[in-house]
Amino acid sequence: MNLENLESIINLLKFVALSFFALSALSGIFSLIAKSKPVQKIAYITMFMAWLTSIAVFILNWAYTGHPPFGNMYHVLMTMGIFIPPLYLIVAKRDGYKFTHFLFSLVAVCALIGAIIISKKSSAVNWQQMPALQSKWFVPHVSSYVISYALMAVSFVLTIGGIFCKMMVSILYKEEAVAFEKTENQCFNASYSIVKLSYPFMTFGLFTGAVWADEIWGAYWSWDIKEVWSLITWSLYAMYLHMRFNSNFKQFIHGVQICAFAALICTFIIVNIMPKTGSRHTYSQTSSSHQD
Repeated sequence: MNLENLESIINLLKFVALSFFALSALSGIFSLIAKSKPVQKIAYITMFMAWLTSIAVFILNWAYTGHPPFGNMYHVLMTMGIFIPPLYLIVAKRDGYKFTHFLFSLVAVCALIGAIIISKKSSAVNWQQMPALQSKWFVPHVSSYVISYALMAVSFVLTIGGIFCKMMVSILYKEEAVAFEKTENQCFNASYSIVKLSYPFMTFGLFTGAVWADEIWGAYWSWDIKEVWSLITWSLYAMYLHMRFNSNFKQFIHGVQICAFAALICTFIIVNIMPKTGSRHTYSQTSSSHQD
């Protein structure tokens, strides 16, 4: 099979994966509203099909580039489709938060839409691995951050949902507010549980990034702009986790989490597309520089 045909298959499968995840999200929302078990089964089946398709895309992208496809924004966003279904299963089985299904699917949809937009530039697909990326830390480092960021995105949406429900509780009569109060507690508790699951992956990513930096640049830390924002993000989530257990600061925890996710977006996206930052990590949407 020549590269042109392989690229055509990859492009087709990207849209298939996106369609399955979108259907999974929509059916998941409908099953929650209608409390329909048959529709819920459709949501699970379509997520599984999306997962299989994402694995196929990952394998084909690896065959196409000749390297593990993690080195630019396009490949990283495509990879989220592999991690999201297993992460949902962990959250659903371990903690019982089955209602988060549609949120995990929506995160995958957003990631795939971003990847498809970026892939319109051929340099994103025709990525070649730079010498700095040819390290044993490459795959573990990037994978841990992809897992962490996917989980933090779901957690952020849950917190926004919890804040909305809290507002509704404050303006509705007691009888009408009961359902919103229950949902509020579910959202905040699920959000916290997911952050606890995500944080070790973020910590591992930060640690392996430092070890990798020492390997290729001769120093664990260089105050590079991306390193700084990674540390800010990590610190804000650490603050959120600690404030959860201190009653004096509980009123601020949701604001801290929102700031932490904003820092995550800055680390993952904004720093990478800002021109002339002088960062060793910075890459455009289609280049192949070092990736967090």
